Amino acid sequence: PIDEAMKTLLTASDPALSASVLPIAVAWDSAGTLKSITAPRIGALLTLANNSEQTDALRSSALRALVHSRAADTHILPAVMSLLRAKLSDALLLDVIAALAATGDAAVGKPLVSVLPELSALAQSAAFDALASRAEWTNAVLDALESKQLDARLLGPSRLSRLRRHPDATTAERASKVIAALGSGTDPKKDEIIAQLLPQISAKPGDAVRGKAAYNAACALCHKLNGEGKEVGPVLDGIGVHGAEELLIHILDPSRAVDNEHRTWSIALKNGTFASGIIARENDRGLTLRLPGGVEQDIKAADIKTRQDTGLSLMPEGFEALGADALRDILAYLGGGSGKFRAVNLARAFTTDTLHGLYQSRDAVRDTVQPVRYGVVTVEGVPFSLPDPNTTPTGGNVIVLKGGGKGTFANTLPQRVEIPIGFAAGNLHFLSGVAGWGNSPRPRPAMKLTIFHADGTTQREELLTGEVFIDYPSGDEVPGSKRAHGVVKNTHIRYFAIPVAARSPIVKIVLESYDNGIAPTTLAITTDNEAPQPRRKPDA
Repeated sequence: PIDEAMKTLLTASDPALSASVLPIAVAWDSAGTLKSITAPRIGALLTLANNSEQTDALRSSALRALVHSRAADTHILPAVMSLLRAKLSDALLLDVIAALAATGDAAVGKPLVSVLPELSALAQSAAFDALASRAEWTNAVLDALESKQLDARLLGPSRLSRLRRHPDATTAERASKVIAALGSGTDPKKDEIIAQLLPQISAKPGDAVRGKAAYNAACALCHKLNGEGKEVGPVLDGIGVHGAEELLIHILDPSRAVDNEHRTWSIALKNGTFASGIIARENDRGLTLRLPGGVEQDIKAADIKTRQDTGLSLMPEGFEALGADALRDILAYLGGGSGKFRAVNLARAFTTDTLHGLYQSRDAVRDTVQPVRYGVVTVEGVPFSLPDPNTTPTGGNVIVLKGGGKGTFANTLPQRVEIPIGFAAGNLHFLSGVAGWGNSPRPRPAMKLTIFHADGTTQREELLTGEVFIDYPSGDEVPGSKRAHGVVKNTHIRYFAIPVAARSPIVKIVLESYDNGIAPTTLAITTDNEAPQPRRKPDA
């Protein structure tokens, strides 16, 4: 049967066509699948789909009908893909991608991969989700990566990780081999340069005064620090918490990990010219590109021929030419007041991401501790690093340990994670203290922390609900941690510190849950090099 929306669609495309002859123009099989459609109707549907003056609802109906009837004419699928490359609203793009995903047709995979670089960030995410949902389509992605028709950097660490962890074992094995051969999107030549420069930079302290002058000359055109400079790339306040080695990687290989907000788009215009920059704003009428120096370029939607997400940073390469001395000084300036703090790199320890539900199910998207923003945030005077999951090797940005009952998402997560450190610390600062199923009438073990030192000594801390941990949506307070306001949306995260008893370098720390139904959650850990502070009850 033909629904009312389809009747309206087809009769609107040809007023002379009455509802009584629709079954002749369009034939449906017993399952309600469109199996044939006359050439005039195909043309009418394409005309409607291309007409930007029509409503999204009508254009969506036309496109879904075309997708549904793709077997009737070999020109339909290429025409739909061509429309995906055009400037459509995100809502319309998502409708079409959903229709394509619902077909399960092996022939859809390769064309959908081909348009991936030209989609908006939201549509690109939906298209990748569709491609990852079927082994045949996922292998089309791997084919494109292997043939270099698709740049691994466009997908980013999160999506590459999803390919490596594909539910189909054969596909996952192939993905691991393909991505390994590509270097996971990294540049071996850059790795070699970093390995050569790091010992020279670490050999002695830098000069922050000279570093400020070098920074202003080389970096302030695109980055704001201490209120000075242009805000094109990320604001760098507190960036020194990452440490010299991690900062050097970002400086010398800026495209290794780029969040969606700062990716460079390449725009081809109908007049034959090109534009490249970060999309600062966008609507149905056009977009605004942000260029180095904070310059902005407005582009009308009608003037755009094609657009492509390059997956690259706008930040130029080649800063190794500054030499070890200048780089050392710039790193000293970037360190600023963060010199006593150092963020613990949790990239390999993250167990999931905050973009989805953390506890009962992945689909319960509000059951999470989603950061208000990514980057460096300061709580109780301590800087913490909150990475975008699209930039981490595992595609994660939070440690949730096993908890909940059978059938819950949290119950599938690891009960134990190891986090390498490699240096001495006075105190460990946590953005944590919340859990799934964290409320209880009496204190219960929530998370065990074990600190392993190079001299063979260990320190163990048992953190309890009702003292340090509490349920993630709770409005109550506990004495051993403090609510960190404004860090996450809707729910909350807490701050607490653990003094480190020994001054020997820390080899690793281990976080464990007790498999008692409580799912402890940790967003970030930072160390300091001060003397251990006695644990005390923070102000509520």
